[in-house]
Amino acid sequence: MHDNIIQATLTRIMKSQHGKKVQHSWLVNEVSEQIAEFKAQPHQIKLNIEKIIEKNVIKRDEDDGSCYMYIA
Repeated sequence: MHDNIIQATLTRIMKSQHGKKVQHSWLVNEVSEQIAEFKAQPHQIKLNIEKIIEKNVIKRDEDDGSCYMYIA
């Protein structure tokens, strides 16, 4: 249940940043701030970032591995 909420929040945030590089730390903070139902832990968010990378929703920036871009 929490994974679905985190992934939906990640996708919504990344979609709003379409065409922009997003820093990992900014993304984790933004997800934490936007989820009101529970306190999302950084490791939970990181695991779900990996899951949406596998689903080809976002990708790591080729030049900077700590940045992500929306691709879906």
